[in-house]
Amino acid sequence: MKKRVLRAVFFDIDDTLYSSSEFAAMARLNAVKAMIKAGLRMELKECLVIVNKIVARKHSNYNHLFNDLLKTAGKSRYPDSNPSVLIAAGVVAYHQTKNTWLKPYPDVMEVLKILKQSTPLTLGVISSGFTIKQAEKIYRCGLTRFLDPKAIFFSQDLGVDKPDKGFFSIPCERIGVRPQEAMYVGDRPENDLVPAMALGMVGVLNRRTGKYMDTRSRSKPDYIIHDFWELLECITSNFELVPVRAGPGVGQGS
Repeated sequence: MKKRVLRAVFFDIDDTLYSSSEFAAMARLNAVKAMIKAGLRMELKECLVIVNKIVARKHSNYNHLFNDLLKTAGKSRYPDSNPSVLIAAGVVAYHQTKNTWLKPYPDVMEVLKILKQSTPLTLGVISSGFTIKQAEKIYRCGLTRFLDPKAIFFSQDLGVDKPDKGFFSIPCERIGVRPQEAMYVGDRPENDLVPAMALGMVGVLNRRTGKYMDTRSRSKPDYIIHDFWELLECITSNFELVPVRAGPGVGQGS
């Protein structure tokens, strides 16, 4: 049987290229500890309960998390402290955590290097979130050297977000591939894979870590992987790997 042509592989970032769930939990923990040390009169557990509720209500990249923590706590919890200093303490501790915890899964780096050097595939990212925050993640993880700079897309720039099909179709159009010639690797069955597969993209579920580990989906993914070595085997065994065609649309970045 003739193998399906594959020209491009797009990746989600959070809990796909690195464990965002583990990082975020540690970063918030360190941030709250720093705020308490700076003068917030609350128990650690109490702070974390409030923080987790805010994140659940807003989203993981919410910019005013520590502001909302203080609003919920009330001024009586920091009578002798400047609220801006408390927020700054949390922000600094959060960002310092990135130096030790924001790293890719070890096999991700190795497999992307192999795909970059040994195949004609275009490797890219399609990620939901604020452009600079998401770009910082792949830069800190040292992954930008393996990605085609014209194949890096973020929802803030695209003007559309998951699960809208345009989130996936626009990047394909801009780099010059048909959705049927592209693969999307993500951790969320419904938001990542269902709309991508509806367009004809190959859908790969990265079932590894994160809050969507046990999420059920109305559509079965084309492939399920537990690490990137399995992804490498999937790609090299099941597809005919060919480069992106030259032509209209190629060279239009995010």
